[in-house]
Parts: sequence; structure tokens; C-alpha cells
Amino acid sequence: MTATEGSVEKTSEKIKYRSYIPEEIEAKVTEVLNKADFSVVPSFEAGLNSESYKKDYITANNISDITKKAAVDKAKEKGLNYLAIGVLDVGREDVDAATGSKKVYVSFTGYVLDLKGKFSKRVASIGPVQYSGLGENPTVAKINALNNAATAASKDLVDQLRVKQAL
Repeated sequence: MTATEGSVEKTSEKIKYRSYIPEEIEAKVTEVLNKADFSVVPSFEAGLNSESYKKDYITANNISDITKKAAVDKAKEKGLNYLAIGVLDVGREDVDAATGSKKVYVSFTGYVLDLKGKFSKRVASIGPVQYSGLGENPTVAKINALNNAATAASKDLVDQLRVKQAL
């Protein structure tokens, strides 16, 4: 941040990507889906290659059609009816003006594919949506933001699936 002649200019640092699949997020998403009576198969059990997702996102800030197609084919091969794909993007920490606590924003984009036919169909979708978390330090704020995003986004996807099932 620089100040010149009474104005303040904020500059962002270079974008860095770190990709991982935290157990806490998977646990939170699974908790919401299980409470909604959906059974969750872990990605490793379905034979999905999370490394492809990481490489795609780091190099292109998106998931390639090749990676998505491979995941759909593998999920169908394993007999799964649905495939959920989500991307959580963590922003840099800030200070919450109201509380003085560290604040982190997380952007979530995701969808659920119905795999039961010849072609997969997107039956639920969300995002990009911003969620935030507060904490005494950046790590706590980030964990809270990720948990808030995982919980709220999963509930939204479940609500959309319930509406589809009711039709």
C-alpha cells in the first residue's frame, strides 16, 4: 500500500496458488450431504485423480474439459449416479473494520452432475459466491472461511437437488 498526496493506493501481491484437499472441508461437505440423506463416496475410492484438478487450476485458473471428462468417465465406470465438483479460492487476509480481527474471503464455484444417462447433466450449480471468516490470526480466519463456504455451498446444492427430486 502506498500513500501519495492524500490518496491511498492498494496494490495486490503476485498471485500464488497452493492447491490441497483439506480433510476439514471434505468432512464439512460430507456432514451436510449425509444429513440430507446423500451417501458420499470419497474421491480416492472413486478413483478420481485430484492431481489433474490441481495442475489445471494452477496453470489455467480453471479445470480443463479433459480433466472433467476423465472424472465423469471414472465415476460412471464405478457406478456412481452423481459427481460433485467444487473449487474454493482463498483470498488474502485483511482486517475486519468492525472487530479488528483477521478476515479472509473464500470464493466458491461448484456443481453437481447427474451421471445416469448417456451424457452427464448439470443438475445443481452455485457460484461464484463469496464467503468470509474471522479469526484471531490469518490461519483461523482461513479455516473459518473455508468451513463457512463448504457448509453454505453444500446446503445450497442440496436444496437445488431436493427441488429437482420433487419435480
